[in-house]
Amino acid sequence: MGICRLVLDLPAACPPQDLLDIAATELTERGTHRSTNLELRTTAPTGTALIRHVTFT
Repeated sequence: MGICRLVLDLPAACPPQDLLDIAATELTERGTHRSTNLELRTTAPTGTALIRHVTFT
């Protein structure tokens, strides 16, 4: 069973490619090394303008 969705709170100013790199690093740190097919799905606001809720699949 693999990860279907990853949700992270990340800086709002990050370009999309940086968001993918950050998510891949997070997965590696969690011990999941097959993160080459990540896709950015959605971003949503949080309680602060500096952070966004980012969803990957």
